[in-house]
Amino acid sequence: MRIAHFLLGRSNPESSNGVDKTVFFLSKAQAELGHDVSVLSISDLPPIPVPGVTVGTFAPRRLPSLRPFDKEGRARPRNPFRLPDGMWDDMVGRHPHIVHFHSVHIPEALWLADRLRRSEIPYCVSPHGGLLTTAQRHRRRLRKQLFSTLLERRYLRRASLIHAVSQAEAEELRRQNLGPPVVVAHNCIDASAVPDDVDPGPVIERFPQLQGKRVLGYLGRLDTGPKGLDLLLRGWARIADPSNEVLLLVGPDWRGGRMRLERLASGLGVNGGVVFAPAVSGREKWAYFAAMDVFVAPSRWEAAPFTVLEAMATRTAVVATPASDPDGLIRASEAGWVVQAEVEALARALKTVTQTSGEQLRLMGTKARRLIEREYRWNDAAEILTEAYEDATRG
Repeated sequence: MRIAHFLLGRSNPESSNGVDKTVFFLSKAQAELGHDVSVLSISDLPPIPVPGVTVGTFAPRRLPSLRPFDKEGRARPRNPFRLPDGMWDDMVGRHPHIVHFHSVHIPEALWLADRLRRSEIPYCVSPHGGLLTTAQRHRRRLRKQLFSTLLERRYLRRASLIHAVSQAEAEELRRQNLGPPVVVAHNCIDASAVPDDVDPGPVIERFPQLQGKRVLGYLGRLDTGPKGLDLLLRGWARIADPSNEVLLLVGPDWRGGRMRLERLASGLGVNGGVVFAPAVSGREKWAYFAAMDVFVAPSRWEAAPFTVLEAMATRTAVVATPASDPDGLIRASEAGWVVQAEVEALARALKTVTQTSGEQLRLMGTKARRLIEREYRWNDAAEILTEAYEDATRG
């Protein structure tokens, strides 16, 4: 089968953006199943190779301006009403049986989908959590609300298939009565690629305040919105004992989120027991997971966070909210604690963690790894989606 994936940005396996990771690993798994797979994206940067997959990036059209860059050196905004040069010709020249769009609120996807429809080429859409009611409620930009209401709903209704990354997302999409069938295929992780021999020593050397403490950690975007890290800090302030525990927050700043979190920690009087570390990738990332006794994912809303999967793959027990455990598998597998995204609930869970023995935490971590190996395999997700593509193309 000939499959083409479309996204804004690049399919980067080390990105903090889950959509980038999904496209990379899903397309790779589909190629391994013997399909002809391509990834076409809008980006000024060169493509990142995906094994067995044809990858191309296309520079966006820019809005007209007398100056190519603004005062901060950023390029002019892209023109959302024009497709990049050569993208349509490249896509249609591959004669895809189906095109898979990733994420929502991307105007170029609508224009491309309209051309596909006129060419009688079906398409699939993965909202990646972008249509969850909670996420929609917290949108700050009126133009996104108008875009979704006036234009995007028709694009979604005309899709042959909608892909959800969890049962919870699928149920909500069905309640929205968009029209197309909804198929569930999880975000996954290749557990065999997670190294077992990572030494947390360099992390301890860099942050000596971790030495001899129970480390509760988070790795991902430092954000006070969907990620719920402000809730985590407020819960931490109620139970923290800096002589015994430390909270490690690792990741890239997201729209000033790190500064807000640092100020909050200082205002709560817990900045001495909270360590902030920059974004990491590759083997260094696994060293940070190895330094954690428990991983905490306090998300308010989420599609299916990769960092939770990565933590479980490293045999780390987790404290999650329902948004971070959308299929309820962490609770069912006794791989950690699942509590509401509320300060009091998080504080109680964190207190329980501090009182749990190391042996019990290691047992929960073992169960977490078994859950990953059993339920979160990319080949399974690729097969589910490919079968759904075939049904859609026949229809």
